[in-house]
Amino acid sequence: RTSLFGEQFSYHIWSPDGSKLLIRQNSQISGDRWSTIDVNTRQVSRLVEGLYIHPDWSPDSTKIVFFKIVPREEVGELVVVNVADRSESILADDMEGSGNYLSVPKWSPDGRRIAYPQGVRPNSRIAIINSDGTNKLILDFDANEAFWSPDSSRFVAEGPWSVAHHSWESRIV
Repeated sequence: RTSLFGEQFSYHIWSPDGSKLLIRQNSQISGDRWSTIDVNTRQVSRLVEGLYIHPDWSPDSTKIVFFKIVPREEVGELVVVNVADRSESILADDMEGSGNYLSVPKWSPDGRRIAYPQGVRPNSRIAIINSDGTNKLILDFDANEAFWSPDSSRFVAEGPWSVAHHSWESRIV
């Protein structure tokens, strides 16, 4: 656990513009609470509460993508939360099984698309979706994680783990 500005938390990630920290505060009563801290004013703003995992900031620091686990239905959703007004948009809600939650969704550097794992490991695929939830594309080879090029035109897809070779398979797409 860490303490900053009087807040106890167990996870933090800087916004790309350096003005905010996203923090996770654990609560035994209601699950995790995600908040932002304005590093200049020290103001803490609650963002979401529940089973939200693997956040990634949008390049313009205005939104955060999460996997949201829906426990009773045993499915997950890919959601984008607007930092200013806490509004939530579901981009994908068809992610069955716990294997979806092992890798982080990643914004493209230009903020137009998000790459995320689709399916259950070891047979997961990388899905690419526009940041508004349109034009979902699922790649036709096994992969667990994507790493975007700086200009957002390509990415390296990584996975699955090969026990025999003790390595990941990587492809440039």
